[in-house]
Amino acid sequence: MTGFLQIQAIEKRWDHNVTVGPISLDIARGEILALLGPSGSGKTTMLRLLAGFETADGGRIAVANEDATSLPPARRRFGMVFQHYALFPHLDVGQNIGFGLAGSRERGAVDAKVAAALALVDLTGYERRKVHELSGGQQQRVATVFVTHEQEEAFDLGDRIAVLNQGRLEQVGVPDELYEHPTNLFVATFVGRANVFRGKSARALGANGEGVLVVRPERLRFAQAGLPGIVRERRYIGAAAFFLVEADDHERFEVLAEPDAAKVGERVYVEATRVIAL
Repeated sequence: MTGFLQIQAIEKRWDHNVTVGPISLDIARGEILALLGPSGSGKTTMLRLLAGFETADGGRIAVANEDATSLPPARRRFGMVFQHYALFPHLDVGQNIGFGLAGSRERGAVDAKVAAALALVDLTGYERRKVHELSGGQQQRVATVFVTHEQEEAFDLGDRIAVLNQGRLEQVGVPDELYEHPTNLFVATFVGRANVFRGKSARALGANGEGVLVVRPERLRFAQAGLPGIVRERRYIGAAAFFLVEADDHERFEVLAEPDAAKVGERVYVEATRVIAL
């Protein structure tokens, strides 16, 4: 099925060493796609390419099968909200939302559109509230479109997540897929907490040959045999604790377990209940 928003091999080049793309994505109507990646990965450039604030050096952007690659920003039907909301403090919620419609002569039509927008984000009845009377999350909803670089927010808000790294698209998928089945070491270590094991340590956890194993902290447990090490730190988080364990090769890794599962300074053995082989 063709996506409502189609990004086809879109690319932006500044020189041979600084390039974003080519990136291809199909986004369905009503779907929320979160762009996730470290600083400098290309997230802002992708947004600017979509909005028309940067000119693509290759590829195509289409909206509802209409080619928008060369359209000016005002004709692209995209909106952009800044990270710090950019709300007018002297206007109430309804006036902020209806600001772009202020020139309309049909006051009733403007009010109806504002009310519909508020209902869409569960803020019905907040029209006359002042901006400073809203929580941070409510202010984001007044802005109506939200883009984030925080992993937890991307997981909460995104139907799918596209992971970018150094201008390249590493993987696209639902949060569970990225966390449990990353396609490479970058995605495995960037999305969520991860321990990376190589060589003897990896083989002690079940690796064949010289492969790399990635194991999430909650997939490790203390046992009677397995990978040996010394507990160096314990960080209590309530129902569980993170234990920092140093293996005999001096590599360190985290185990998420019950708070009383081990003590600092204790020699332990660790086994994996699930691994990601890369």
